Amino acid sequence: MAEASLVGAVPTGLFINNEFVPATDNKTIALENPATGQHLATVSAAQAADVELAVQAASSAYDSNWRSAKPQVRRALLNRLADLIERDGKQLASIEALDAGMLYRMSMGLSVPQAAETLRYYAGWVGKVEGQTLDIDEGMAYTRREPIGVVAAIVPWNAPL
Repeated sequence: MAEASLVGAVPTGLFINNEFVPATDNKTIALENPATGQHLATVSAAQAADVELAVQAASSAYDSNWRSAKPQVRRALLNRLADLIERDGKQLASIEALDAGMLYRMSMGLSVPQAAETLRYYAGWVGKVEGQTLDIDEGMAYTRREPIGVVAAIVPWNAPL
């Protein structure tokens, strides 16, 4: 598949509130193939305001339905995302190889499977997070572990998947 058609089929906006949107200030970044310098795509460049919008949208989703979702629903959704990564692995590996300048076989053999495996690992933990009852002289004390909510993170440029 030619580079332009491969990358051209992929949305280039910021994924906020379940849709691809441009950056609030309409800033963009030109992506180039690091090996050839060929223009691959122009993508939206997130700024602090965009991160805040994304965190607000994710927090609203977390508070509205994710927080109360049963463990088996959460597990199924994480595993479904892993399934989709595996299904579209060749395309994801090709795009990552072009964008990050890594070998396709490295992306296909390491990055793509590792992304799916990581999701499956954490899907397996859903419902297994437990607290403890602590011995104290009077009364009862216990720990309760639960998700704190949404975080914003900067991922490595050389292995974004």
